[in-house]
Amino acid sequence: MNKLFNFGTLKLRILSAFSILLLFFIVFTGYSFYSNNSIEQKSEALVEQDLIVLNASQNLAISSSVRLSAALSYIVSGKESYIDTFNNYRQFAEENNAILEQYDQSEERAKLVETAREWSNIVENDVFAVYKSGDKEKARTNLTDATSLVTEVR
Repeated sequence: MNKLFNFGTLKLRILSAFSILLLFFIVFTGYSFYSNNSIEQKSEALVEQDLIVLNASQNLAISSSVRLSAALSYIVSGKESYIDTFNNYRQFAEENNAILEQYDQSEERAKLVETAREWSNIVENDVFAVYKSGDKEKARTNLTDATSLVTEVR
């Protein structure tokens, strides 16, 4: 072992120590580059996933607001086009729920989705149908009572 590290001159000792340090530096730099690159790729994937979830959540909030506005506008004006708007945004909400379901399968989200569906069914059955039958005041009351559900979801 003594022969392995037995350098004849000071110059060889300094060069060998420098070479060993240079080798450690190169290995450490390579490892740092690899791990930073790996972390960056994982971060980009997470950001992309979070962006999809954020957009879908925002679309659900917009859908709830538009459906509430459509229901209120229908009660005020009686125009059937507001029912179409309500149904279009209901479908839009279901599409966004399907997107969210891929990324978030929590019980809390499932409860919110069920509450939103319950509110939509109440509007369909207890507001639009009652209004069409001629009882406008009862339809307004039913919509006012159901508004707390959509507020909870938004």
